[in-house]
Amino acid sequence: MPKDPTMHDAPRQPNNGSGSSFVVAILILLVLLLVIGGGVFVAILLPMQQRQRELEARKLAAANLAQMSKALKNYSSSMQAQAVNSSMAIMKFQAETKVVASTASTPAGQEAWEIHQPDPSISIRGLAVVDSDVVWACGSQCRILRTVDGGKNWTVITIPDWKGLDFRSLHAWNANSVCIASAGTPALILRSDDGGQSWMEVFQHPSTTAFIDSMNFWSPSDGVCLSDPIDGRWVLIETNDGGKNWTEHPQKDSPPSEAKEAAFAASNGSLVVDGGGDIWIATGGAVEGGLASIIRSKKTQAGPAWERSKVPMVSNASSGLFSFTIDKGGLGIAVGGNYEKALATDSTAAWSEDGGTTWSLAEHMPSGFRSSLVRADFGDRVLYYACGPNGVDTTIDGRDWKRVSEIGFHAIRFEPTSKTLWASGSEGRIGKWKVR
Repeated sequence: MPKDPTMHDAPRQPNNGSGSSFVVAILILLVLLLVIGGGVFVAILLPMQQRQRELEARKLAAANLAQMSKALKNYSSSMQAQAVNSSMAIMKFQAETKVVASTASTPAGQEAWEIHQPDPSISIRGLAVVDSDVVWACGSQCRILRTVDGGKNWTVITIPDWKGLDFRSLHAWNANSVCIASAGTPALILRSDDGGQSWMEVFQHPSTTAFIDSMNFWSPSDGVCLSDPIDGRWVLIETNDGGKNWTEHPQKDSPPSEAKEAAFAASNGSLVVDGGGDIWIATGGAVEGGLASIIRSKKTQAGPAWERSKVPMVSNASSGLFSFTIDKGGLGIAVGGNYEKALATDSTAAWSEDGGTTWSLAEHMPSGFRSSLVRADFGDRVLYYACGPNGVDTTIDGRDWKRVSEIGFHAIRFEPTSKTLWASGSEGRIGKWKVR
């Protein structure tokens, strides 16, 4: 309370009764005022402080709830991201790799071939030659081979997740990017873009009867895989983005098959494509009539159509066409035979001069069953080489064949810059022949 001048600073008055009563009254009044004022303070100020504390507590609780909500949201997003990453991880396979320094050998009497065996435990049927340095190969036990120095050193790659599968078809763009396809169940396509260190599954056919025989590309982006027939039609699996994504061609537009008809996944050679996207398929199997066929796509005003040409080569469960070429000039050459009778020479090659419409048997056959064929353009001449388990033969026109090697291979390719033949076969054998 403010200081009262009448109580402290005024001169002291003589003591009398009335003055004492006045003082007592004043004191009583002051006490009453204190009591009333304290009540007002308690009744007004204290509840205000409580309400202020409650308001602050509510604000703090709201802030804590917001933080908890944000934390839960971040946790949920993190878990979703982990779930997506886990889903992707199911599709990605880490490879086991080792580098093998290759000591090339030249068999006695066969000076032509330089033989490499980076992994003698496997059979190699898939072969892709990118240039004079880069070569990819694939085969049994999900084993993939790669060299980037013309065969001096090889990287041996194994994908443990698919170790039991046999990969026989492949296409390579460079030293890093490659697609491979399995021959068997499941029918799947894998792709690597880091030189084989890791692999992505880019396609798997849902049917257990699908069986991929061959893979081929007519441009860096456009390619196709061929599978044995399902429900009376051949299966075509296509890509238009360089093998990153694959889709099955509509079944109703795929070529019809004959009963018990099939292709052979012996060397990635039963499917041929040209720059315009036309497709040729070489067949075998125990078909009625016992003759093999060449099936060709044909563009019409109504859409794609298919033509079938019979080839006078035996077709049964182990016989038929295994590999062929069609030149721009119309020369067609096909090889095959019976893989269970590798030395038989009665039905191992045929030729065509009208783009594969009509075919005739070779006048002088190759030296046995032949699983792979390649056209080799040396600039001043064009030769064709066919390989099989008992050697390699060559021809200029498909009519007459001459044996040039007794070393057996499954697949053969040609690298035009270095004028080099590459071939792959059993016991992990890879051959290199610089043709002079």
